Amino acid sequence: MLRSSFLHGVSALAAAPAASVTASPVPRALGSEDLIDPASMQADLDALIATLVEVGVAPFRASSQPDFLRRADILRDSLVTSLPLRTFYLELAALFASLNDGHCGISPNFYLAEYDRGMPVALPLETSIEDDGVYVVRDLGAGVIPPGSRIERVESLSGEELKRGAMQLQGAQTEALRRSYARVGRFLYLRLGARSSYALTYRPPGRGAPVTASVKLLIKDEFLRAFGAGAPGDSTPYSFRALRRNVGLIHYRSCTDAEKMSAFCSETFARIRREDTRALIVDVRDNGGGNSGVSDVLFPYLTAQPYAQFGAFEMRISDRLKREYGREKFSAIYNFGGWTAPDGSILRYPGGRLTTPRREPLRFAGPIYVLLGTNTFSSAMNFATAVKDFRIATLVGQETGEPVVSTGEIYRTAAPNSGCGAFFSTKLFFGPKPHPEGQGVVPDIVVPTTLGDRIAGRDPVMEKALALID
Repeated sequence: MLRSSFLHGVSALAAAPAASVTASPVPRALGSEDLIDPASMQADLDALIATLVEVGVAPFRASSQPDFLRRADILRDSLVTSLPLRTFYLELAALFASLNDGHCGISPNFYLAEYDRGMPVALPLETSIEDDGVYVVRDLGAGVIPPGSRIERVESLSGEELKRGAMQLQGAQTEALRRSYARVGRFLYLRLGARSSYALTYRPPGRGAPVTASVKLLIKDEFLRAFGAGAPGDSTPYSFRALRRNVGLIHYRSCTDAEKMSAFCSETFARIRREDTRALIVDVRDNGGGNSGVSDVLFPYLTAQPYAQFGAFEMRISDRLKREYGREKFSAIYNFGGWTAPDGSILRYPGGRLTTPRREPLRFAGPIYVLLGTNTFSSAMNFATAVKDFRIATLVGQETGEPVVSTGEIYRTAAPNSGCGAFFSTKLFFGPKPHPEGQGVVPDIVVPTTLGDRIAGRDPVMEKALALID
């Protein structure tokens, strides 16, 4: 039988007094090995579930409400002894990841803080989760593990436990997105604790005999240097370069900072005009989203065609959000009609309005190719949806891991005792035109990228776009 706090489902939780669901300030930052007592862990679990159903428009849309509440009850009953924060986080994150929403989950604030403080927490391996296990794409540490090796064991964890554990912590709307976003190194740190190195057993390509090596964990600066972060063009939200004569590439990595995007577009499209660029590629394959309004700054340089990035949307009215945001911020995010609507009600705002791009003298008139993939997420997926639905450019690559009909508009909070971060989706968006349930943005030209491509450093999607231009 479910515990009384879960017995009546989400309706009872949503009706709880505001004071019982508002997270109190965390008295101090906890480390990964700090112990949390059972009562504090149970209170955190209750508070986060109550927040989920209070602010979420459709919290169980991609999962089973009874199954989630049953799992929550089992977890609550298991919290009978004090646990290190990292161990509690593993349980809490796996529960909320089962909601199958990339906009909903638990953040390991303590892990990120320890990374920022220079603790050796970063695994120097680029990995890929495949059907039959976890593979090494690149060893950016000592360089002893050959690309294409399959991880058989890390300390006491088998390769299968490593794969399953990493994926269980990642919420996602699709299996492809879950695999892509799962962080193997983070799971190892949370499961094994702080260590200077791991004993890692791998099977080299060609199915040779297993080999065991010591893999040294990296501090933040070492990790950034190893992965090339901070290199010119790699850490900026958008950049431009000429791929070859008359072909330009805009790498659109993040939908952030509309003012900066405006300056970037003015400078970039003036250069495109000056250099007589005849074809343009816009790459959003590793864009995890941000603010869809940033893409509205870019669109006038790409098209004169009226467009919309999404259609109707739904939201749950929450007095909690009104209190925390205030009228001006709440109304800017959720429209003025929501401010006077009763707590807990669901409002639907109809779509149908198109944005007509302003007249832009630097608008590009040549062929445009937009590259997309599994990681084209959130506001970047909305950008790709507009490109697809209004035929603004030719889409090349793989279907987005996030469906077009999906959630968004994240609300962030923290558990009152452990300080674990939490983020929940507060809007449900529909495409500007009808899309099948569960389907992402499907490219006009499908080009898969395999593990072999990544190991060899090949980019078949870019190659295809260039071939189309030729």
